[in-house]
Amino acid sequence: MAKILIVGQAISAELEANLRAESFSVIRAHSGEQALSLIAQEPPGVVLVRADMMGLGVCHCIKSEPVSRLLPVLLVGSDEREISRGLEMGANDFVNVPVTPLELFARVRSLLRLKLVQDEVRVRVSREAAQFAAIRQASQNADQKADMQKGASLPKHNHLLDFTKGAIGFATGAAVFIGALEPFWFEITHSLHG
Repeated sequence: MAKILIVGQAISAELEANLRAESFSVIRAHSGEQALSLIAQEPPGVVLVRADMMGLGVCHCIKSEPVSRLLPVLLVGSDEREISRGLEMGANDFVNVPVTPLELFARVRSLLRLKLVQDEVRVRVSREAAQFAAIRQASQNADQKADMQKGASLPKHNHLLDFTKGAIGFATGAAVFIGALEPFWFEITHSLHG
């Protein structure tokens, strides 16, 4: 069950009940500090914030921290300038007030799909980087052992080490790609808004 964090009065109690009826786990933070504390304890799937001073402050804090910058933030509001400011701060999407349940559900599910892909890529990159580091260490250990047995004083060229360095470079590039997904996703979702 995906967890949705609602900050302040981002949506009405009726829409919150509708989210619960759609099998979302919903938590409401009554202040920006409480929201950031809840995010630090256990990050939600999506954060809903109002496009106002408190909501934009929470959005800025989320997007400026490396551990939470990929956390999807959905702005709720009607002021074009505030929504624009929020999107520039890194919010992933927005819904205009008055919010309809159907649009809210669609946008939340869309952001959850994006987060799922980002999480999968991040886990895969971490796993592969750890595997490549283990291969590199094993290769270095084998080279040292062989050098000691042969009494060689000059290091020899290790093709496996070259491969490992290249693979680690690839894993690093994949991690950068995760961050590059966000602007691309922003362009797609916001072109749909007309």
